[in-house]
Amino acid sequence: MIPKLSTNILSLLFEELEEEISTLYSCILVNRDWCQEAIRFLWKNPWKSFIDKYKDKRYKILFECFLMMMSKESKEFLDSNGIKIENLISTKKNYSLQTTLFNYTSFCKVINLNIINNMINYNINNIKDKNLKFEFSIKDHYQKYLINQEILKLLISNTSKLSILILSCEFPQPIATFPNSFISLSQLNELHCYGPINEVIFYGLSQLCRNIEKLVIEGYDQKKNRKNRGLRLLIEQQTNLKRVKFSNYYDDYRYISQISYSELGKALAAKSSSIIELDFDYFNPILLRFLNKFQDNLTIFKFNISCKIIELSTIKEYEEYLKDISFTNLQQLVIYYYCCHFEIIQKVIEKTNRGIKKINIGIYDKCNEDEKDDKLIPIITKHCPKLELLSALVDNLDEIKELIMECQNLRGLVIRTNELKDIEFFKVLYNDSTNKFRKLQLSNGWTISERALNELFENWKQQKRNSLDFYIPFHIYEDKYENIFKKYQELGVIRNFYKFTDEDANFLDSWG
Repeated sequence: MIPKLSTNILSLLFEELEEEISTLYSCILVNRDWCQEAIRFLWKNPWKSFIDKYKDKRYKILFECFLMMMSKESKEFLDSNGIKIENLISTKKNYSLQTTLFNYTSFCKVINLNIINNMINYNINNIKDKNLKFEFSIKDHYQKYLINQEILKLLISNTSKLSILILSCEFPQPIATFPNSFISLSQLNELHCYGPINEVIFYGLSQLCRNIEKLVIEGYDQKKNRKNRGLRLLIEQQTNLKRVKFSNYYDDYRYISQISYSELGKALAAKSSSIIELDFDYFNPILLRFLNKFQDNLTIFKFNISCKIIELSTIKEYEEYLKDISFTNLQQLVIYYYCCHFEIIQKVIEKTNRGIKKINIGIYDKCNEDEKDDKLIPIITKHCPKLELLSALVDNLDEIKELIMECQNLRGLVIRTNELKDIEFFKVLYNDSTNKFRKLQLSNGWTISERALNELFENWKQQKRNSLDFYIPFHIYEDKYENIFKKYQELGVIRNFYKFTDEDANFLDSWG
């Protein structure tokens, strides 16, 4: 018999299992108490499970769940617009008699409109494709919009203290006007916006949301929002904005660089005393004029400025701004993809206060073809004694030795290489690493032998080091390694073992 645990203990237990979706599903079958507590965590963010091979099945289950939980008024409203809900539910029983065990939407702390839209499109398109024999059909965009509206109303009306809102440009809704929106949105912590969000949506959110700490704007359509009024107002209304991310998905970077971001930049600069993270994973001219406003408080700086797609004059302008900026409190530096000249990287690192703990650097451009790729690691070693995690291209074994010797807090490496040999690199690692080291990811350029793996793990075991988290790309993984990893996992040498694809190629952001 399962011992009876208090609600508080169950809550602590399920909080630890929050990312283990399949385990939580198993817990709801134990008894009613377990079910009631586990359901709260499953529905805290019901959208997180829509990334695997079962997502189509989940689209269907979740969609029907929402339909059954809708109020009588919503069902009648949809019916009056030609949407027969009974024809959307697969069960043969009378849908009006179907109920759910809990008011699931009351547990929801995250609303993801991207997934809601995908869920609606999948279910409606699936019904049409199967050519089922009933009168219902969705003939136009408007009826999908109405279903989206009623699902969103259901969530907003039942949810208190929403934590994360993810907006989509498809089916834009006046969310701030929905019943209970003040209670639901007043404590919103994160806002993610994808695509050209209508500025009227921002106007509505500005009235309710004053406590946003993280703002993510991706694919923002500057052409349609030249003056940025709505977004600017939303930023101005925040009292404790800490993290800001901007992405622009345009091929025409000349167009982007000629647009005036001054008003939007001023709004962000006015919040510089609270902003600790700036993330511009696509080049954004906001950086040029206002970056100096953030230098005293910024702890995380992520940017990209590719010499391959941006005019040389803009690069030079950027370099001039960096000359007079010192990021004295910087702890994390991320430079994306095919990035800038080495001098820019060097200047940013040198003008910190030696406090950087986490560095992730893409493939940078050399100033001339004869320049060697052997400057980066010495710069990091000299100016980052507190370094804990590093992702970079490394081809020099002596540099790795020096890095490990000087950076005594180092606990994780993501290494790309063109020249390093596995057995030589592993030897440096187990001979020179401190006992803090426990995460290793081998990325592009590696070939691995069974001998090298066995030697690494055997020496790790003999020296009684912390067990390793080991990441390896699918394209270099071979079945013959399976027994090696299994053996050393059982011995406790390997804590976690991951095979990853190119799409997941860098786990550094998720490393705590």
